Formats: sequence, structure tokens, C-alpha cells
Amino acid sequence: MRKRKWMGWVLWLGGLAAGGCLLHFLYGWLPYPATALFAPVRESLWEHGKIVFWPLLFAARYMPESMGSPRLFNRLAGTLIAVFGMYAVAYTKRVLLGVQALWPDILLFVVSLAVGLWLFDKLRLPTAAKPVVYALTAVYTASILLFSFAVPGGMLFMDMA
Repeated sequence: MRKRKWMGWVLWLGGLAAGGCLLHFLYGWLPYPATALFAPVRESLWEHGKIVFWPLLFAARYMPESMGSPRLFNRLAGTLIAVFGMYAVAYTKRVLLGVQALWPDILLFVVSLAVGLWLFDKLRLPTAAKPVVYALTAVYTASILLFSFAVPGGMLFMDMA
């Protein structure tokens, strides 16, 4: 039974990574406002959060309960932790250390997805945290949608290409 769960995680990780890769190039293929909501428009750290957030949000909703916490708010919290962890590592790597290489970015993307899936299984927040997690998820989602069109200043939002 344990082996089946592990294989399920590998399949989910592979599917989410493939979905995130498709999202990465989606706006280049279909440059419309609707695709800008889900796919990175620029090579900024902020925009690349979309390729981790949207696949994990999909998994939070549709991954079988047998593969992790049945509580949606635990899965959403895992999604937010994975995305903001990715931002912290990517900011440190690119801005503070000045490292601009493709393979660490790809590795960070896959590790962020894996951490999110792992947190789906391991994170157990008290029920009192539910409204906070839902509110933070709503604020982050709204900021993704808003900042796709009205880009604020700052290193997090700057095009690094």
C-alpha cells in the first residue's frame, strides 16, 4: 500500500511539473489577457510563482484524499508555503547571490512542487487556522490576477531576462 502511495506522488509530481512547464510557455504561444492570468508574462520572480501556484492549487482540489490531508485548508497552506519558499530561495539565488542559471531554476521549480505535495500529506493545522488560510489564499490569488496587468515596482517584479 505504501509503495502505491509513493508511486501516486511521483505521478502527481510529474504531471504537475509538466503542467507548470506548459504554463511557462503558454503566454508566448497564446498572448491573450486570459492566458496572462495563469502563465508568466515576464521573466520576473513574481510571475514564475504562477507555475508553482496554479498546478498546486489544482492538486489541492483534485488529488485523492488518500494521498494527503482531506482538509482543503491544509493543502492550501502547503501550496502557499511552497510558493513563498520558492520566492525566498529564488530571490536569494538571483538577487542576493547573482546566480542566473537555468538548471537551478528548474530544480527549484520541481523541488517547490515536491515540497507542496509533501506538505499536503504532513501539514496538520488546527481548524482555527482555516479562515486565515482561506483569506491568505484569496489575497495571493487576487494579487496574481492584479499584478499580471498592473505591475508594481521592486526586485520581485522586475523582468530578469
